[in-house]
Amino acid sequence: MPCSDVRLHKLALSALAAAIILVFARLALNDFIDLDDHLYVTRNLFVQSGLTPGNLARAFTYTEIGHWHPITWISHMLDCQLFGLNPGAHHCVSLLFHLANSLLLYHVLRRMTGAPGRSLMVAALFALHPFHVEPVASISSRKDLISALFWLLTMLAYLNYTRQPTVRRWLMVAVCLVLGLMAKPMLVTLPLVLLLMDYWPLNRWDTGVNQSQPWRTSRTLLVAEKVPLLILAFLSCAITYHTAQSSGIIRTFHDARLSVRLINGVVSYGTYLFKTIVPHSFAIFYPNPTSIPPAWQVAVSLFVLIAGTATAVLWWRRAPYFFLGWWWFIVSLLPVIGVVQYGTHVQADRYTYIPLIGLFIALTWAIADGWQKRDISERALIALATVLLIGLGLMSVLQVGHWRNAETVYTHALRVTRDNYMAHNNLGTALLERGVTDKAFQHFLSAARLKPDFSPAQFNLGFVFARQGNFDNALAHYERALELSPRDADTHAHLAEALSHLNRHDEALGHYQSAVRLAPSRGDLRCNLGNELARLGRLDEAVTCYREALQLGFRNTLVYYNLGAAFERQSRFEQAIQAYSDALSLQPDFRAAHDRLGALQPKRAQSAPK
Repeated sequence: MPCSDVRLHKLALSALAAAIILVFARLALNDFIDLDDHLYVTRNLFVQSGLTPGNLARAFTYTEIGHWHPITWISHMLDCQLFGLNPGAHHCVSLLFHLANSLLLYHVLRRMTGAPGRSLMVAALFALHPFHVEPVASISSRKDLISALFWLLTMLAYLNYTRQPTVRRWLMVAVCLVLGLMAKPMLVTLPLVLLLMDYWPLNRWDTGVNQSQPWRTSRTLLVAEKVPLLILAFLSCAITYHTAQSSGIIRTFHDARLSVRLINGVVSYGTYLFKTIVPHSFAIFYPNPTSIPPAWQVAVSLFVLIAGTATAVLWWRRAPYFFLGWWWFIVSLLPVIGVVQYGTHVQADRYTYIPLIGLFIALTWAIADGWQKRDISERALIALATVLLIGLGLMSVLQVGHWRNAETVYTHALRVTRDNYMAHNNLGTALLERGVTDKAFQHFLSAARLKPDFSPAQFNLGFVFARQGNFDNALAHYERALELSPRDADTHAHLAEALSHLNRHDEALGHYQSAVRLAPSRGDLRCNLGNELARLGRLDEAVTCYREALQLGFRNTLVYYNLGAAFERQSRFEQAIQAYSDALSLQPDFRAAHDRLGALQPKRAQSAPK
């Protein structure tokens, strides 16, 4: 590349980096969002305790939320180690990942294709398209950013391997793949994408396409080369399925028939394609369809899929880039298209983070080739591309603003979607935290009306009744929530609290024990169990629970105070005084602890040896 072109592309890359920072800069002001952020950071004491040797080991066995992704846990722990619970700092780290992914995508494509201009356009579309706001704006989507980073590093390692095949270079490909799978199993289809890349742009298929290149080889050898990688992907699938099934987050075919899932999968492909071309109505959550979509929507989506597939097959020699890009999109979306369903949704903006790279490659190369054949000025193409990217960037800026906090993001979701029970429920939760109880209650009712079997709405209705002191109604909703989600630790704990207020302590104890069994790493639940044991006079067991809560990192003022009260009831005054003192070290103005310390001083003197 001539020196002037090198300087031009360095300038263009700098402009792209600046554009990414400008578009996503508002993230530094954004808050955590309790769709999944509470599971990953804000209420996860394991993560909040930072990157200790013990936590580093535990990251490889922690599966309480139904996912096995140790690299993702390590990333969140490191953030907490460095920044605590400062949401702006966590968001800035996600932005750095997205910036790195965008620049790395350009680097990999340029090296593979030798087309810096087109590679830059693909990287810019990837960086600025509003479809990709959610992976950057949602802290819990860090796994998508990290897995994409390792996807691109695997591609880079594979490129180096194809240029000089050695065992060491192949092992580097495998290592990058495994690290990506440990961030998110989205990479299970990457070996198939590598096989597609062998055809174009690497030209390794022995098909007559640019056979002057010395690294081409037979298709049989190319497939055999991917078998170990496919085995690694299969192992990741097995671990993922087992973990999710054990946690109860996989929807059975009783919940949704295979035929319905396949139809919804076809519509999801069509929706993703349409919203890529015509960006609109992006939301944090899209409700799972309760019925089969309209026939016209299914027909249009199926027609687009068939037309795109036919074009890719018929033009596989004439436009190999379209063959790669189309199948990249189709294949990489398969794990999240809804045939195997995790949770309560089949579509999500974050699912497109990797698959859209394929579409962007296909469209960029096709348009550039068509432009060249019509002998139209390159400057006109650059001007058109610049206008397009500015438009996408501005749309992304607006979308980033919707992610300011829970109220803004769920209000926007209700505006652009229909029957969104999750948005109603989570907006209600945000309003409840702000003390707007009446409006929150109405949103919980709306969520329960739209989806009567949605356990979080039932739980939240119970929570509101409990806060109002109406424990009979609270109990009814908690029991319904538990019926729908029998493995939810929080529901067991709140049901136990309501039972305790109704003086049904033996029943309460059983539910507290179930909560601890379901979430053994949560110190708050152990503390609650200790409180109930203390009410029943089982003080030794209560003391054990309080100590276990402290060992788990739940160093709360009330834990120390309740521990002191248990010691005091056992006449273990020295230990009680120490526990009350520990409570005061956390909260010096804790009046109750001061009072108990004052009351214990005479008893301490009386029990001292003469």
